[in-house]
Amino acid sequence: MKSYKNKVFKLRQKIFYHNYLYHTLYAPMISDEKYDCLIRELQVLEEKYNLSVNTNSPTQKIGATIQRSCKLFSHLTPMLSLDNTFNINDYLKFEKKIKNILNIKDPIEICCELKIDGLALNLIYKEGKLINAVTRGDGQFGEDVTNNAIRMNTIPLVLKGKNIPYLMEIRGEVFIKNSDFLSFNQEFGVKKEKLFSNPRNVAAGSLRHNRSSTIIKRKLMFYAYGYNVIKGKDEVNNHYGKLQILKKWGLFIDNHTVLCTNVKEVSLFYYKIEKKRSLLDFNIDGIVLKINSVKFQKILGDSNRFPIWAIAVKFKSFEKITKVLHVDFQIGRTGIVTPVARVKPVEISGVIISNVSLHSKNKIDKIGLSVGDDVTVCRSGDVIPKIINVVKLNADTKRNNITFPKNCPICMYKIIQKKKDGHFYCSGGFNCIGQRKKAFYHFFSKKALNVQGLGYKLIDLLVDNDYVKNPVDFFQLKINELIKLDRIGVKSAKNILRSLNKSRSVVLSKVIYAFGIYGIGLTTAMLLSYYFKYLKKLIYVNQSDLLKIKGLGPTVSKNVYDFFHDNKKINFLSALEKELDIYPDGDHKFNIVNNDIFLSNKTIVITGFFNELSREKLIKRIEYLGGRVVNSISKKVNLIIVGKNPGLKLNRAKDMRIEEIYNIDFLLH
Repeated sequence: MKSYKNKVFKLRQKIFYHNYLYHTLYAPMISDEKYDCLIRELQVLEEKYNLSVNTNSPTQKIGATIQRSCKLFSHLTPMLSLDNTFNINDYLKFEKKIKNILNIKDPIEICCELKIDGLALNLIYKEGKLINAVTRGDGQFGEDVTNNAIRMNTIPLVLKGKNIPYLMEIRGEVFIKNSDFLSFNQEFGVKKEKLFSNPRNVAAGSLRHNRSSTIIKRKLMFYAYGYNVIKGKDEVNNHYGKLQILKKWGLFIDNHTVLCTNVKEVSLFYYKIEKKRSLLDFNIDGIVLKINSVKFQKILGDSNRFPIWAIAVKFKSFEKITKVLHVDFQIGRTGIVTPVARVKPVEISGVIISNVSLHSKNKIDKIGLSVGDDVTVCRSGDVIPKIINVVKLNADTKRNNITFPKNCPICMYKIIQKKKDGHFYCSGGFNCIGQRKKAFYHFFSKKALNVQGLGYKLIDLLVDNDYVKNPVDFFQLKINELIKLDRIGVKSAKNILRSLNKSRSVVLSKVIYAFGIYGIGLTTAMLLSYYFKYLKKLIYVNQSDLLKIKGLGPTVSKNVYDFFHDNKKINFLSALEKELDIYPDGDHKFNIVNNDIFLSNKTIVITGFFNELSREKLIKRIEYLGGRVVNSISKKVNLIIVGKNPGLKLNRAKDMRIEEIYNIDFLLH
């Protein structure tokens, strides 16, 4: 059982990380197929071994943690995701499940729509006037982007027509056309500025941009795909009818939407759109199938993550043929050597592919790749470039085989292959400038010490000019040193030093994460912080103590032990302690004697947001004290904790006379 608990813990960590990349940074690193496999693997483990599933599990949540710097707004009703599949034949399972729940045998009418690859947006209209525009966020709270949304031509400020409900949420997708995306990149290319990677990133970044004029320049579009009436009458009893009424109110909807009544019609729609996909002027990654009857939708209801009455059927990735021109070798933060194929540029789904990671020697050997070969390239899940196979061998009879260098191309230290994982590593460690730079990128990144203004270019300058050799050196920089660097003036230098000084006060978990210990993500770093509380205790930790921590595992425990017992790091860790004010994450400060009696075995709902704590930390503290957090109001709920901008849950709680708590001071000590 213990090994499966460890596996579940690691899976949750991995999924939360990829949620953060996709929903917060809009920079996914794995395909949708791979992500769905991780989710399903976690679901199977949680069900099979009856492991406790709480609201912190990614199988119970959608979206990702919202950045604290954003202005938050509570959705009036949860903004859920969609269940999905990559096989149209799975529609049969979906239909069978729906008919079993509804206890019917007659054909079910299905509304078939395009799944536009953009950013979900929630528009709140009161008396027909737009009052808020909010991103999906974590499903409960999103980022308030109203000031930017009102600049979009496809979002009406006032709805037109009759029978408009008093208060409602209209939901849809924000995107840009592929033709506009190519124009932007051409314009940026002329200015020699960094090009956008794909249309979704442009839409997401523009919607959150602090200059509203950017919205107009980048021609953002909004297509509505449904609405929820909060207050007032809604006489439309089918989903397709709702889309048509949205059109009458002045919203844009996609015109490819059709009604189907059987499996054959649904399949024909899928294959028709898949064939037509490349001709559209915007990116789609599949179709969405929704039960058309609103009555049936209400009976079926929702799970924690998605409506039971809808499913997305995604398309397979686009593929194109190109040629491998040569292979470079990159050195990562941990010294791992990664081969990267430079291919003849090819456009796939609006993105120009010129570099493709080959990952390892095993991958190269598996597909029998050589420089000069023609290869099939796809964007796995329309995200990560990937070489599928060799189509045509290099005509050169000698075959220009790909061989790993014997010495690091950056520091010239010897490259060694480890038997344990088969990967090649640069043996230079911190003597390798490549490894050193990437270690610094990580150390001062947002999730670590978060030093604003200390970007890649500045770190490169500091390392190249021999100003810094370890992270401690950054805190000892002087203005007269910084202004000697290219394009760094007095004002910039002062801002950099101010940011560095601000980062001196930091929680232990961020410091542990910043070290970049192999296998240690932010969640594991927090676990270590809660357990040890102080850096000094970690420096003198025994491996037996690490093995006692649930969820850590023997491999990660050894990595932590080896890091803190490396003689080369003792002086560095001691110097870092003097430069930083490192304090515990805080959860150990709970007054358990009083509070666990109050919250123990209580079922609790949270509504609104809190300046004192993020929702994730609030949930952790409640669960630490024996409480259980749920998403919806029912007779089983004992308490509701109320923050700013509470949702309709508060009204329901009042009707059911559930105890309300407005002050969370008792959870802060």
